[in-house]
Amino acid sequence: MAEHSPSFRVESPADVDRLATDLSATVSNALRESRLDAESTRRQPQLPAYIQAMIEEKRKLRRQWQNLRCPTMKTRLNALAAKISDALETVAVESWHSSIERASDDWSGMHRLYRQLSRKPSPIRPLMASDGTPRYRAEDRANPTADVQYVETIERHVKNYFESPIALTEDPVVFSPGQVQKMNRQTRLRKAPGPDRVTNEALLVFPEDAFMSDCCDNYGMYTTWYSRGDGGMHHQMYHAPPMIKTEAGVNSDLKTKM
Repeated sequence: MAEHSPSFRVESPADVDRLATDLSATVSNALRESRLDAESTRRQPQLPAYIQAMIEEKRKLRRQWQNLRCPTMKTRLNALAAKISDALETVAVESWHSSIERASDDWSGMHRLYRQLSRKPSPIRPLMASDGTPRYRAEDRANPTADVQYVETIERHVKNYFESPIALTEDPVVFSPGQVQKMNRQTRLRKAPGPDRVTNEALLVFPEDAFMSDCCDNYGMYTTWYSRGDGGMHHQMYHAPPMIKTEAGVNSDLKTKM
């Protein structure tokens, strides 16, 4: 982008329009040079049937995971994607070895193989990494035209703000037990995820200051009972302590402790 920097001073709206037109043309040319042609000169070989079946299974599994968001299904999807990647790499290696074996020992066969491999020139990409690989990430595309120093300044300021201790002039954020109870009472009654023996109809008849807790008769067998969903687990109902109004507007217990 430094090669296409304007050599004239921008002083009028016409200069701004001219600069925007030059920038758009430069970006369009860079994108056109970085892409391969849409039409290929030779027909790509068809993938084996077992790889096509795995790709179709991966698509179905991905659609199911997008609907269910199941961790087990995500693990299966990642394992299948890695298996497909290994299979494609194996097919590419076998195709390369077969191309080498088809070339005879004479110069005509070697020349034919060389022409097949070097017939199409490699595209010129505007964004290259240190190892020569192309980079098409959104961050890499935005950095040439973004104010990188401004972004680094903002990130450094935010990082320093969160790492610095609270100033003495700022009051720490504290929630009293009364405020917590008030927010709990305003929360809609609902069950925690997972199977249990408490229905929604039972929750509707509970008092407003009641909350449920899972109890275990024997802590040593808690893991086994919890995994099976039955056994020594039972529910116990508690009542929240009453709200006692004081001059400060908090509970009397909190005022006594303070």
